Amino acid sequence: MPRPANLSDTPGQQIVLARNPRYWGPPAHLDTIVLRSLADQAQYPAALQSGAVELVYPAPRVDLVQQIKQIRTVASSTGLGFSFEHLDFNQRNTFLKLLPVRQAIAKAIDRQQLITAGVGQMNRVIKPDNNHLYVNSQQGYQDNGAGYEQGDPAGARKLLSGAGFTVGPDGYFQLGGATLELRLTTTSDDPLRVASEGLIGEQLKRAGIKVDPASTSSTTLLAKDLPAGNFDLALFSRVSSAFPSDNAAPYETSGGASGASNFDAYSNPKVDNLFQQTNSELNAGKAGAIYNQIDQQLWADMVSLPLYQDSTFLAHLRGYVNITDNPSASGPFWNAEQWGLAPPGAPGKS
Repeated sequence: MPRPANLSDTPGQQIVLARNPRYWGPPAHLDTIVLRSLADQAQYPAALQSGAVELVYPAPRVDLVQQIKQIRTVASSTGLGFSFEHLDFNQRNTFLKLLPVRQAIAKAIDRQQLITAGVGQMNRVIKPDNNHLYVNSQQGYQDNGAGYEQGDPAGARKLLSGAGFTVGPDGYFQLGGATLELRLTTTSDDPLRVASEGLIGEQLKRAGIKVDPASTSSTTLLAKDLPAGNFDLALFSRVSSAFPSDNAAPYETSGGASGASNFDAYSNPKVDNLFQQTNSELNAGKAGAIYNQIDQQLWADMVSLPLYQDSTFLAHLRGYVNITDNPSASGPFWNAEQWGLAPPGAPGKS
């Protein structure tokens, strides 16, 4: 089966996990589990069909999911993870430091259209995410995105006009003679994001905002461009956690260790103070209320725009049992000791 996230990407490399005969608890059902790295997700359907691998847990892609679902010997399922797709606004940019511009961009984007055209083809339960600290399926989630429920290019244009922008001869808004033109960067190796990049560009064009596609490799975007602030708009997945305290870093004042992933140069002392309050609040309900108060402020400041919760996809050969996904970073490996083979003749339910 293909690797978990911490296995080297070197093709052909594998790790063999063997049952420990000295373990004091219930023994694992399988003798060994082999974690293998495949060079390309495109190999997954053929590898499953031939039996070269028994389980795959890829980053979902429409074509890949559709191919795997057609294999009769394979059981598959889609789920929801803790990560979410979102759009970052770099407030170092002359235009994006203006709140009405960020609000206009958020109003112009039709998130449901993005879902329907992309990830919704694989997972029909996904809907727009209206919280920065909780994903839709998570306990504590509260819809705080009032006013941004659907794409509203007319509302976006009204915001820009009210902020002093005028429409230039090319149909795009301008301020002080400068066209409202922004680079939109995403990961070029993710077809879903590249498609979303083009669709967002079209949506913003209807609102009079010019967008230049600037996709690059995942390594360049995540390891270089984001930390260096080399972007205007950035479309990528924010890896979050079941614990909202772990999700604070992108919104805390940048510069210190706690705000190391605050790529947008955002700072609000009120938000920083509220996060400090949650660190000393032992009552989960009260802490959750504070987190949602923080999220309401993040929407008011339009720090970034959550798009939708990321989907997960798990597939394995029929006959294996007890294989289930987990929305955490552990994925399906959380209960690997319980994986096993169904008795001969029994239906192989996962």
